[in-house]
Amino acid sequence: MGQRTAAHGVFAAAAGAQPSLQLLLVPVRRPAAGPCQRTVRRLPAGRERRADPPGGLLAGDPWHRGGNAGRGGHPAPAGGGAMTLAFIPGLDVPDADLDRMAALLFETSHLEYCSVANTLGLPLPALQRRQNIEPYLRHIRVLYDGDRFAGFHNSATIAEYAAVQAPSYYRAEIRAMDAAYDAFVAEHARPEDLFVAGLAIEPALRGKGYSNVLLDDIAGLARAREAPRIVLTVWETSAALPLYLRKGFARRGTFDYAYPLFFERLHALARQMRES
Repeated sequence: MGQRTAAHGVFAAAAGAQPSLQLLLVPVRRPAAGPCQRTVRRLPAGRERRADPPGGLLAGDPWHRGGNAGRGGHPAPAGGGAMTLAFIPGLDVPDADLDRMAALLFETSHLEYCSVANTLGLPLPALQRRQNIEPYLRHIRVLYDGDRFAGFHNSATIAEYAAVQAPSYYRAEIRAMDAAYDAFVAEHARPEDLFVAGLAIEPALRGKGYSNVLLDDIAGLARAREAPRIVLTVWETSAALPLYLRKGFARRGTFDYAYPLFFERLHALARQMRES
C-alpha cells in the first residue's frame, strides 16, 4: 500500500475512485515560490515546547509505522525572538526537498517490503518520490522554518484525491493488499471528509512542536473546505495514536488485513469538525 489512496495509498482516495495502482508520472511544473505564495505565521518566543513521539510520520501510507505528533505547544526559536514559519505549496518546492520528502516517507515505514522488486526497477526512495510524492504535489504543503525544510503534509478531501491519477509500480502481490486498504478507507471516510495522506517532520526537528503547526494547518484546510471531519489511518503501535486521541480524534474502524504480514493493526480515526 504505498501511499496510494490519496492519503496513504494513501494517497489515492478512498470512496469511490481511487487512483489506479499503476503510476503514471506526469511532468511537474515547479515555479519559483514568491512571498505571496507563502502562508506565514509569526510565533512569539517563550512558547512551551514539548517532545513529539518518536518516529517521523504522524500519518501516512498505511504501511508507514512512525508517529511524530507534538504533545502541545509550538516550536520555540533558539535564542529567543520571533520565529517565522512558512507553508509552501508542493508545486513550488525545490527539487532537492522533493527527494527529502520521499526519503522521510521511506524512513519509518513498511514501504521497504512494498517497494522491493517494483516494476520500474527504481531505488526504493526514488520509487516513493515517483509514486507517492509527485502525483500529489497539488495537495502537499511543505513547512519551512526560515529557509530550512521542516516537514510536510499531504491532505485533501476524499473527492479531491479521487481525481488524482496515481497508478502503482509495486509488484503484483501488493495490489490485493492495496485494494483491501482502499475498501477499508472507503468504508470509514466520506467524499467531503479531509483525508490526511501523510505527514512527516525532519528528524533533527522532532520533539520541538512542529507537528502542532502541521496539525493546525490541516485543521485550517478542513475549515476552508467545510469538511465535516478530518480522517486518517495510524498503526496501533504508533506513538502518534495516543496523541491523535488527545487531539479529539476517535477510532472508527480497524484494518486487520496486513496483520499476518506486519503483526500490526491499522486504525481509522476521525475528528469531527462540523455537523455533516
